[in-house]
Amino acid sequence: MKTSPAGKLAMGIEHQLASLHYSRILMQEVCHRKLSSALSPYGAERL
Repeated sequence: MKTSPAGKLAMGIEHQLASLHYSRILMQEVCHRKLSSALSPYGAERL
């Protein structure tokens, strides 16, 4: 199966967007965990 240059470009862009989206979700998850772990001793008292 031969892919045209335009098709290759589209696939490359799609891959970039997918990895970018995934890394954004990953970063949000990491930040959320850091925040919650940092707040957990104080958060329990506030609640």
